[in-house]
Amino acid sequence: MNFFSPPVVSWASIVVLLLLLLFPHANSWSILSRRQLVNQCLVYTLIMPEICNAAATSDIMIRDEGLLNYAYSDSWTGTALPLLDLVQASQKQEWSMGRWPDPVLRRPASSVDSFWFGTETLRCTTELLRQTCLKAKAVGLAAQQCGVDARIVHLEDPQRISMVNPKIVNRSAETNMKVWQERCLVLPPTFVATVLRDDWIDVEYYDWKGDLRRTRLRGETARAAQHEMDHDRGILVLDHVGMDEMENGLMRAIETEGHDVRMALAYSRAVEESNLSA
Repeated sequence: MNFFSPPVVSWASIVVLLLLLLFPHANSWSILSRRQLVNQCLVYTLIMPEICNAAATSDIMIRDEGLLNYAYSDSWTGTALPLLDLVQASQKQEWSMGRWPDPVLRRPASSVDSFWFGTETLRCTTELLRQTCLKAKAVGLAAQQCGVDARIVHLEDPQRISMVNPKIVNRSAETNMKVWQERCLVLPPTFVATVLRDDWIDVEYYDWKGDLRRTRLRGETARAAQHEMDHDRGILVLDHVGMDEMENGLMRAIETEGHDVRMALAYSRAVEESNLSA
């Protein structure tokens, strides 16, 4: 199943939504706001099928040239990174990090063609991603965050791993999702999002040599992987929250167009077919 396939209605979401409506003051909801739980349940059960169908044919990218080098505040100015292919990226001495609202951050990354497996081009690209991650002191980084049109994710801490064309092939139960407070290097440091992530995920990926691997990630590593794989789809943590949770009116104005589509994709719990034999 690809990320744009309409999901089956989640019975767990329906149950949670009914409980919220029947017991609005239950203390058990204190870990996450009732509003956010209702938002997520409604997206899962009512909105997502329609929007995900539309997303299969509509363009979710943001192309507003007015957002290039955008001065959001006195302390935060966005970038205008060029889009680099694999060869161009591998020839750089170092990579620059994108800064919201640079439109390049909203462009879904392309899969790496098997032609590049085992090449110096792909090895250099994965190494540059690792070096950029270390320089930024990040727990993980997607090449897409640096304007590189390639689905490559690096996780540094606590498990060092570089993943080419990563995909989620299995997830923990929806009822075991965990609540996290997340920031992002490409967003203003003043913005913090409350998000739900799967407790564990099974990820299949290729290393730069082209060997297919599968690993189960848990806890913080699973959270980081889901965050970085969101970037591969042009999704930011902004898309995990409602418009009323943006930090100010200017951020809301920038994010309004297409937010419903991006939120549906952010909430999607689809899994992809495994390439490994059972």
